[in-house]
Amino acid sequence: MNKFKLFLKTSRPAFWIVGPTVLLGGAVLGHADFSWLLILELLLMTFPFSLFLYGLNDIYDYESDKTNPRKNSFQGIILEPRYHKLIFRYGLLSAVAILLVAILSLNWQHILFTALFLFLCYAYSTPPFRFKAKAPLDSIIFALSFLAAFFMGFSLGDSIVNAPLKIYYVTIMVLVLHSASTIIDYEHDKRVGDKTFAVRFGKRNTAIFVAIVSLLILVFAHIQTLLINIIIILSIIMAIIIAIKPDEKLARRLMISIVAYSVLLALGLTIARILGFY
Repeated sequence: MNKFKLFLKTSRPAFWIVGPTVLLGGAVLGHADFSWLLILELLLMTFPFSLFLYGLNDIYDYESDKTNPRKNSFQGIILEPRYHKLIFRYGLLSAVAILLVAILSLNWQHILFTALFLFLCYAYSTPPFRFKAKAPLDSIIFALSFLAAFFMGFSLGDSIVNAPLKIYYVTIMVLVLHSASTIIDYEHDKRVGDKTFAVRFGKRNTAIFVAIVSLLILVFAHIQTLLINIIIILSIIMAIIIAIKPDEKLARRLMISIVAYSVLLALGLTIARILGFY
């Protein structure tokens, strides 16, 4: 396999949109200027960041990936050991490029949260940290990396102390949705000894946790944003279905639907706000 094809498949093009959407959402809510630096960072959060994030994931998940039917699809490849050093090297170079561009901003909050974001993404998959195999740290670290990415964008326009309260509720929702996503690979993670959220607490208990926390946020957070409320309601419905039938394939279909809807709607509303329609 040539390098270009290998890098492209490892980076999972279907997910390139996620990083820029979170960064852009933070920038818009922080009223950041659309400078060359922001545009460059948005570009770096597509292929280069994805190569870093998913490359590390594929390297250290190799044993469980070998028998995972989700692999060799849009959700990633089985990265052969002979490519591990190559992907590791270029993944780290991508992370360094992102950090160097952040340093050019001369904005200490932006630099700090960029560094924190990259570290959390590294530590999530990579030993000796490998938080993805240490529930409930797997879901907590994943949610904190989302918050750090949001603060990367927000800090380009405003201090993070002025970030809206709802972003913290969204972070909790990211946490519970991540815990639900661990149901998808339950059997594979259990076989290789990765103590993910679902492996540690059980598939049905994880679904119940998602339903309860989502319901509490819906009832008590009083979030006025329709997008967030729709995602919360969908999460509750998904969790109830999985609690009744804790099937991994069913969980995968439901998770893909909710995540795709959430990202596309968030991106659409962000663009609409930029254009003055929302």
